[in-house]
Amino acid sequence: MLEKAKEKAPEKVILFAPTWQRNIAGVFDAVLGKHAYSETFKESNYFKITNSFINSPKLINEFKENGYKLKFVSHPSMKRQDEDYQLNEVVSFTSEKYSDLISQSAAMITDFSSVHYDVVFLKKPVFYLDIENDSVKKYHISKEYDWEIKQPFGDLYSTVDALVDLIEHDKLEMSPKYQVAVDDIFEAIMDL
Repeated sequence: MLEKAKEKAPEKVILFAPTWQRNIAGVFDAVLGKHAYSETFKESNYFKITNSFINSPKLINEFKENGYKLKFVSHPSMKRQDEDYQLNEVVSFTSEKYSDLISQSAAMITDFSSVHYDVVFLKKPVFYLDIENDSVKKYHISKEYDWEIKQPFGDLYSTVDALVDLIEHDKLEMSPKYQVAVDDIFEAIMDL
């Protein structure tokens, strides 16, 4: 992945990779090896926020004006829900390999996907959209996790407009304070 990232400059592609939500994903079918479609998914705040984000008129306008594309990377456990989303000219679903997506992208937007480690390893910025943060805390991280203190790679945005302002002002770079955190983390890992 590191070699691919060095081969060429990042494209004007931003990854949108929200993590899955155990409490709203369809039931897992062990025989088929995948989650069933959830009839109640569209009622969840998770869907409403993510669908609102990808269909934000401000996002669509800024992406068009700046030549960006948003690749929506559904978590495999949520893939069956892709049909619920309304896509537009700047947003598409992708099933490309993670390594290719990450090496070719300029940045990543997520709520709490572990893929962010791969993105920041390549010194690419990660921006966090607050999607049902209480649900993430309840189902994905321990109760002792302090989001504000331990979010080491990028800022947390509570509104779509605030996040889209980054693209409007073409501020898709990792801030120095997060570069230091990334360097410290990966330097410690490489020393093991």
